[in-house]
Amino acid sequence: MNDKINYIYVMVRIDLPIHDQIVQACHACYESAINYGKNDTYLVLLQAKDQNELVECSKICNNHDIQHHMFYEPDHAEEIGEFPMGFTAICAEPLYGKRRELFKDCELWSQNNSR
Repeated sequence: MNDKINYIYVMVRIDLPIHDQIVQACHACYESAINYGKNDTYLVLLQAKDQNELVECSKICNNHDIQHHMFYEPDHAEEIGEFPMGFTAICAEPLYGKRRELFKDCELWSQNNSR
């Protein structure tokens, strides 16, 4: 493992329809890039089963001094009857080395687990 390469961890709710998952993850990445932009960064897409798991991840990031951005979507998710969608995705600052270990037990995003 190269301890000098930055990784961005993005977690998105899988209880949202797949097209919303993709858009919400991109929103979080875009806003994170504005806040923490770095070159030569890899993207790791993770999944959260719902908003509660996403909020818990944010709390863990706060406890470990990891800067992150939670994206809040005010629009309606018609397919799941949720208005607003609320917090839909989170993106951490670029991490490398031991700081990446916080995400080692998180599930990678998989279309098989999505709505």
